[in-house]
Amino acid sequence: EIVKANGLEDVITLIKGRVEEVKLPHKVDIIVSEWMGYFLLFESMLPTVLGARDRWLAEGGSVYPDKALMYIAGCDNSAHRREHIDYWSDVYGFDMKCMVSDTDRYLTTSVRSVEPQSLVTTTSPLVEFDCLRVETKDLDFDAPFAMQVLRDDAIERFAVHFDTLFTHKLSDAVTLTTGVGCPDTHWLQTIFPLAKPLRVKKGELVKGSITAKRRKDNEREYDVRISYWAEPAAVAAGTEQTATPATAKKMCQDFSLRVAD
Repeated sequence: EIVKANGLEDVITLIKGRVEEVKLPHKVDIIVSEWMGYFLLFESMLPTVLGARDRWLAEGGSVYPDKALMYIAGCDNSAHRREHIDYWSDVYGFDMKCMVSDTDRYLTTSVRSVEPQSLVTTTSPLVEFDCLRVETKDLDFDAPFAMQVLRDDAIERFAVHFDTLFTHKLSDAVTLTTGVGCPDTHWLQTIFPLAKPLRVKKGELVKGSITAKRRKDNEREYDVRISYWAEPAAVAAGTEQTATPATAKKMCQDFSLRVAD
């Protein structure tokens, strides 16, 4: 009805069906899809888009967005702590701390908007996907990161965000960002809270890696492991021998991104 209402019957042809099953009369020059999920890949439809690309994209064609990049930053948790933890210490004069469950309220992954003042570190790139070339197997990844500490504080959570880029064969590139401090989007940032805060000092480096693997029983869900440690400022500046997980105190925490029942 929308097509007809705008007089585009001779321009737009609608084909109803699952993209995995539909048959097109010919290959296409452009594939456009809003496939992104939280954490970019959680519940995303990227594997479906890649299948359509391999079946129907003509040689030299474009997929939009054509690139997707993931980033990580270390943050404090002051806003969340005020709202969900400290609040229960004095509810109209009543001590209700027993209402707080670390498992339910504090140590589970979440999707929320991070305040820029919560950033304790710089942002580090994690992984880049080229949608014209990436394969489904590449959606499991192990990516290193290195972030410089901005102030003396405690890292209480890691925040992951992503950018998607529209650049292929375009004179005016467009970027959709879900970064901290940018206008909020549907995706916000994905939060990984730490069971034990990491005390850091300005100038230090926080290094580590994030491993994300799709679950075999549901490939739209992910198991995530974050390993991390802090290097002293002198090491970060290169005036001392570089620390490694063997010489620095390495920490590791596992998370699960699950579809809600």
